Amino acid sequence: VIGCGRIGQVHLKTLAQLENVIVVGVVDVVRESADGVGSKFGIQFRTNSPEQLFREVELDAVWICTPTHMHVPLIKLAASHKVHVFCEKPLALSVADCNAAIDAAGAAGVHLMLGF
Repeated sequence: VIGCGRIGQVHLKTLAQLENVIVVGVVDVVRESADGVGSKFGIQFRTNSPEQLFREVELDAVWICTPTHMHVPLIKLAASHKVHVFCEKPLALSVADCNAAIDAAGAAGVHLMLGF
C-alpha cells in the first residue's frame, strides 16, 4: 500500500481481513507514518520510497492511496514493473493524465482499477 494516511489505513484494514491477501509493504513520504502503520498492521517492509518497494519486494498488485497529483506517476511506475494497480479516486486531475495512466497500464498488460 502506497500512502499511509486515513484512506490508506481504511484499505489496509479491509485487506487485512481477506484470506487470500498478504500485505507485504507500506510506503509513505513520511517514513514515521510508514513505520507506525506498518507496526499497527504487522507489516515488516516499510519505506518512504515507492521505487524501493518495487525493487525489493515481489508484488502482484499495489494500492495507491496518495494525494491525486501522485497517482499517475505511481501508476506508471507500477506498470513499468508489471504490477497491477488499485488506485483511489480520482484517477487524475485532467483527462490527458487519465489517458496517460490508462495507456501505461494497457501497454504493460496490467489491470488498473479505480475505486473508493
